Amino acid sequence: MKTSSSRQLLHQKRFGPYFVAQFLGAFNDNLFKNALLIIVAFGAARSEQEIGLINNLAAGLFILPFFLFALVAGNIADTVDKQLIIKRLKLTECLLALASVPALLSGDVKLMLAVLFGFGLQSAFFAPAKYSLLPQHLAVHELVGGNALVQMGTFVAILVGTLVGGIFASSEILLYWLCGLIVGVALLGYVFACFVPPAPPSQDTTAKVDWNIWRMGRLALGEISQTPGILLSIIAVSWFWFLGTVVLTQLPSFSKSVLGGDATVVSVLLAIFSVGIGVGSLLCGRLSAGRLEIGLVPLGAIGMAIFGSLFAYAPTAEGLELVNAAMFFGRLDGFWIGLHVVMIGVFGGLYIVPLMALIQAKTRSDMRGRTMAINSVMNALFMVVAALFSIIVLVLLKWQLSTLLLLSAMGNLLVLAVIVKAAPAYFIRMIMWLAAQTTYRLRVSGRRHIPESGPALIVANHVSVIDWMLLGAACVRPLRFVVYRPFYNIRVLRPVLRWAGAIPITSRDEDERCYREAMAAMVQALQNGELVLVFPERKLGDATELEAFHTDFEQVLDEVQVPVIPAALRGFAGTSFSQRWWRAIGKPFAKEDFRTELQFAPAIAPEAATAKALQRHLSNMLTKGEHRE
Repeated sequence: MKTSSSRQLLHQKRFGPYFVAQFLGAFNDNLFKNALLIIVAFGAARSEQEIGLINNLAAGLFILPFFLFALVAGNIADTVDKQLIIKRLKLTECLLALASVPALLSGDVKLMLAVLFGFGLQSAFFAPAKYSLLPQHLAVHELVGGNALVQMGTFVAILVGTLVGGIFASSEILLYWLCGLIVGVALLGYVFACFVPPAPPSQDTTAKVDWNIWRMGRLALGEISQTPGILLSIIAVSWFWFLGTVVLTQLPSFSKSVLGGDATVVSVLLAIFSVGIGVGSLLCGRLSAGRLEIGLVPLGAIGMAIFGSLFAYAPTAEGLELVNAAMFFGRLDGFWIGLHVVMIGVFGGLYIVPLMALIQAKTRSDMRGRTMAINSVMNALFMVVAALFSIIVLVLLKWQLSTLLLLSAMGNLLVLAVIVKAAPAYFIRMIMWLAAQTTYRLRVSGRRHIPESGPALIVANHVSVIDWMLLGAACVRPLRFVVYRPFYNIRVLRPVLRWAGAIPITSRDEDERCYREAMAAMVQALQNGELVLVFPERKLGDATELEAFHTDFEQVLDEVQVPVIPAALRGFAGTSFSQRWWRAIGKPFAKEDFRTELQFAPAIAPEAATAKALQRHLSNMLTKGEHRE
């Protein structure tokens, strides 16, 4: 299956205009919002209390529409063509941009806050349409790359909008240019919105516009809960916004009071954090190789916990004089602090992109708008909770800023524990993905032969002790596999194998009860529509010649008729985990330099899938490389 790279998506009409339109919208929101904050802080004489009140009021007014109208917006997105919604909302943004001109030039706080509320309202209606449109214009294997670009673009737009808004609002002359820029960006966004392809609602939609947000919320949550994993993913995404709110809100104070840096240090830290998010998002798309790789989610959470803790433990600056960015990052400790912030962003990108793609891919087409609306409301709720959490820690408990950041970083591990408890597949996918990425340069072909849904029996040759990890990482869908019971009972491995849904088996002579239970478990898994992996050789081969196939799987096929997919592992002779492992002793921990391959062949009908036929088929694949893509 060929996939479109991120760069190719940007040049395609089905994605490029949409990307630019949403990028310009995020840029304009933050351009106006930060300009307002600068004018309030440095304009007419105001007390610190008054400035703080206006700043908090501005933050509240921008986020309030998400609570009040996001669910209504989700219903509309499920009943109206999303292209039409985006065009009308971008036209609304043009009107708001025109209203921002007298507001900014007059410095009228009430008028500026009213316009900011309008921008927040427009964003609340835009978000459900923005995210629910992607699955209509992108294939499933393109969702990760598309979401990577959207997340990267959003954070870059937030960064650039914040910096430009602050610079232009600080000068009376530049303020006129700022007004022109806001109007020009809004008009340009509307032009690009006109080129977004149509995205009509699903023919099966049952959505009706209902202005009772409580009733809509209950109904939407009930619908979402019927699909496993979606609500958990929404909560996990919302945690990311909780963490981002804590870090970004406290960054100026932390930079001044702990790091001893001036405003330029804050600006650079904000910039490299946004760059880190962008790099992590694009890296996620590359590492996923066109697949929805949920194994990156726990890896991202672990990385945010590690580097967030290191950032919280940054050494306190000595002396009262604040240093600029050049002096701060010119020091070794400043370099490491900057690296920690970048890595928080990188792992944040790895964390959030697969979650957003999962929500879009798993949600029913007639529920996408309402699902993304629930996501918007939950994100906003977690951001409010983050602000309250900061107040409790800093004001009521009077703990230090470092403690707040450390608690937030450690919260990633709590979220990880909840994810692993509720959906062990995330953790198992991480182990499988890491094993596949760090041990072999594995080339995979024939993935298109694995069905996207429904049962299938995968029959593979057995060449290493981590075959189950390699095959599991190559399959997007969860994979049940049969494993020899003594291996299953190894104390260190047993929890992982149990979470992975492994089926322990022995020969009939060793333990007939275990054998029968394993056969019954395979039949039940296939009847449930799952993928099951078996190794008919029952023991490690030498990776060049097949051992005799046992006929156990034939009994399974007699009870449940499912397609059989041959899978050939080639080039593993002499590798670290193979039978001839001693050939790799001289290079421990090095990524194998062998040309290892995993090839899936077209499915074979169950009546033709005998042990002899499959052994002959796999032997031909190993020696001749048949059925290559």
